[in-house]
Amino acid sequence: MRIMYIYEGPINGLDKDELDRVSGLVDHFTKIGADIRRYNLEENPEQFGDNKIVKRFLDDGGEEVLPIVMVNNEVVITRRYPSESEFYELLFPDSDLDGIDDFGDEACGCGSGGTCSC
Repeated sequence: MRIMYIYEGPINGLDKDELDRVSGLVDHFTKIGADIRRYNLEENPEQFGDNKIVKRFLDDGGEEVLPIVMVNNEVVITRRYPSESEFYELLFPDSDLDGIDDFGDEACGCGSGGTCSC
């Protein structure tokens, strides 16, 4: 099973709309079986120091490299969050996911291919 790790910078420096988009996607993918672990530099500093790969990226590039997205032990994206389609491709690379693009939760403002406001 693939595990996605998202290492984020301090909350006060992050775009609220982007955080809402990513939170909605993380919630959605978690509900359909993905394993996604999110760490924030202010709230989980030990996770940044314990991971040698993340520590090296931070030592070399500073906080500007955040967010760092890893799948298992491989860095796949830095300096930005994955798009919706990248979440699919990274978490479920061998699946035919054509029918899963509808969030199906009209109560929270989610729609097909859009971003969630949940």
